[in-house]
Amino acid sequence: MKSLKTLIVLFLISFSISYGQISVFAGYGQSQFGKDFYGEGVDFDNAAYIPVGASYQFGVGLFKVGVEVNYSAVPFTYTIQYLGVDAADLTISQLAFGAYLKYRFSMLKVVVPYVRGGGEYVTGKAKIEWKGQYAGVGENFEEDYKGAFGFNLGGGVEFNLGIVGIYGEFLYHFVDRELDVEGATKDSYNNYAFHIGLFFGM
Repeated sequence: MKSLKTLIVLFLISFSISYGQISVFAGYGQSQFGKDFYGEGVDFDNAAYIPVGASYQFGVGLFKVGVEVNYSAVPFTYTIQYLGVDAADLTISQLAFGAYLKYRFSMLKVVVPYVRGGGEYVTGKAKIEWKGQYAGVGENFEEDYKGAFGFNLGGGVEFNLGIVGIYGEFLYHFVDRELDVEGATKDSYNNYAFHIGLFFGM
């Protein structure tokens, strides 16, 4: 009976430190895309983007479960060259809705490292805009991507300042995507980003 009471007390203590936490973040990332689907003039491994997003997480103890939305406020942008001239910009946007599991290496310290991983559903669009002497000559292009499932892995550090804190993290996205057009092929659209954010909660 004494053991049962002890277990109940431990459960209540654990439950009392369960919390919900809202986070907002912005960051900087780069593409790690695979196949060059447009041509030799486009380098798909060298485009930056600016992700912004928000998440909500909850849990008990060291493990937290969260949901997140992540959007490329500044999309991946590539320059398409024709006869050695910058002829058009190709932009690729990314919108991801995901869920993740986080493991924090401590609960009560000010500085807390963690690792995380999860799945996500990714959408977005590709857009080509001709410019300069090619404006009005080439045909502008804008098409949506089919929704695709991917996953992400990463880690970071929280700096807990009470009910408000800051965090920094690295996240790598693994996903294969294809345009929603006839004859499109599915290619790798992997990318990574560094996030800096604020969180609110206990």
